[in-house]
Amino acid sequence: VWQCCMNWGPASSAKEAALEHASQAIEIDPRSLLGHSILGKVRLYLRDGQRAVAETGSACELDPNSAEARMFLSFVLAAVGRGADALRNIKTAMLLQPHPSSYYFETLGLSHFALGDYDRAIAAFLRGIDINPSYMPCHYELAIAYGVCGRTEEAQAEAAIVKADWPSVSADFILNPPLAATYRRGKQVA
Repeated sequence: VWQCCMNWGPASSAKEAALEHASQAIEIDPRSLLGHSILGKVRLYLRDGQRAVAETGSACELDPNSAEARMFLSFVLAAVGRGADALRNIKTAMLLQPHPSSYYFETLGLSHFALGDYDRAIAAFLRGIDINPSYMPCHYELAIAYGVCGRTEEAQAEAAIVKADWPSVSADFILNPPLAATYRRGKQVA
C-alpha cells in the first residue's frame, strides 16, 4: 500500500488488498501491535484519519511501552494535524528505542512540520538521512520542508535525489487541510 500511495506502484486495488490483509491480521491476533499499526497506516492512506488514529492508538493501548507503536501513532497524528500529540508520542518512542531508525526521524520531522517548526523538521530529516542516506522518505520530506522555507535550490537538489530513485513519487497522506496546503506548496517549490 505504501508504494501505491507514493505513486510508484499499482493503484487502488493494492490499498484494498492491504486493508483486507491488515484486517485479517487483527482478526487472527487482536493483540498484534504491528497489525493495528499497519491497519492504522492503511486507513491513513485511504484518507480515513479518525479510524487511522483509532487503530494506531489501539496498538499503544495494548503496549504503552512499544516504541514502534508510538512511532506509527505519531506519524498518523502528524498527518491529521495533531502536531503536539504527534511530537509527544515520537519523543516517547525515541526514548523507548535507543537506536531509532530513519523512519523515527522522518516521523519526528513530520511532527515538527505539523507544528510549523520547519527548522526542527529539517534537522530531523537531515538526521534521518545521516543514519541511512538511501532512505528516500527523509529526502522527500526534506525537499518539501526546504520548499516551504523558500530554500529553492536546496529543495530542488533534494527533489532531484528523490526523482533519480523514484521518478513518479508524489505522496498524498496529509489529511489536515491547512497543513496539506502548506505541504503542497513546499512540494511545488521542490
